[in-house]
Amino acid sequence: MAPTAERVQQIAAGTDPVVRNLRITQCYQDLSVAIRARIPGGANWCTFATWASKQAGQTIRGQDLENLLREHLEQSSKVPLMLRDILLFLSGERGMLFSHIRDIVLELGPLRRSSEQVSVGNQKVFAEIGLLFAQFLAAADDDAKFSAFLAALRPGGPPDGQDLLARAFKLYRPLLVMPAGKAKAEQLLLANLLVGLHEQTRLQPQIQGALEGAIIRAEDIDELLFGRLRANRGKFMRMLDWLIPSRLDPLRRLTRPLAEEVKEAVRIVITDHLMTLTFPPDRVLRLARDVPGRFPPDLASIANPDLAAELKKVDPTPGTPAQSGATDWSNFPERMHYIADLFRAFQEDGSLFDPPFTADQVAKIEDGVIPSGGL
Repeated sequence: MAPTAERVQQIAAGTDPVVRNLRITQCYQDLSVAIRARIPGGANWCTFATWASKQAGQTIRGQDLENLLREHLEQSSKVPLMLRDILLFLSGERGMLFSHIRDIVLELGPLRRSSEQVSVGNQKVFAEIGLLFAQFLAAADDDAKFSAFLAALRPGGPPDGQDLLARAFKLYRPLLVMPAGKAKAEQLLLANLLVGLHEQTRLQPQIQGALEGAIIRAEDIDELLFGRLRANRGKFMRMLDWLIPSRLDPLRRLTRPLAEEVKEAVRIVITDHLMTLTFPPDRVLRLARDVPGRFPPDLASIANPDLAAELKKVDPTPGTPAQSGATDWSNFPERMHYIADLFRAFQEDGSLFDPPFTADQVAKIEDGVIPSGGL
């Protein structure tokens, strides 16, 4: 059974960001499957939203970010030598140093800031677009209900107006009875793209905020790291440091370049986390690289003039996913180029309808419990 509007509103109103995201992801899956039952064939916007929401959940939960940061620092060509020199100066332990770095990064808050922005965006889009898909499914078979559904949409362009969404749903409805073939595939892609344009315009502040949240000042890292390392020295050594401040100059010269490396590592790890998307079964897409694969036969060339016009606005390399990688995900034109090619390349990939969670995980999520194991 398709999720109702009331169910979508209940999920969107959830206050626990982790549980809410898990429920949003599963609800997108339920909507995706319900739409597919009415519009057989390719992936709809909710299909792609399922996997984008699941990926967002990893950032919201901070999943593996601390471990990834440590791995990045350890694999650096410079950091291990810096750590060695500091440890020789302090006669300390490597684990202690990494513990300080982790605590300092958590205190400065880049992981938390990015997580919060992703969570806000996840909730905002679902509360608007997820709700509209539930309402569309309830109204699609009745002319009067569908007219009322469209009339309730706000006039104007995004982020506040919903004209793009109105256009999209006017395209989705005929697909309920349209026979399979190229015309149907192109109209579905156009509808998906229009929803994507609205969604990404609405998400711009949160995407910008999530990426900017990863930025921390090396000076702040240095000050905190230097203070923690100095405090770890014995009482006698601290007394000598106080009497002869210059004794600490070598330590300061060591912490400053390390702070620069930590700052850059945090930015790289969080940005890479934000710019990754996993499709089933285990395909990892790096958003800074070109969309993999080729366009399916029905979408290899475009006959629909309205779709061609919309693609011309967002795709500077028509007919191929080449050069679609978005090096700056906060750049709207780069992001939309990637998304347009992603929708087009994967529209006929049936594995996107695979469930994001197991039945046991779904049961726990419904109970408000975060499942153990991989999500």
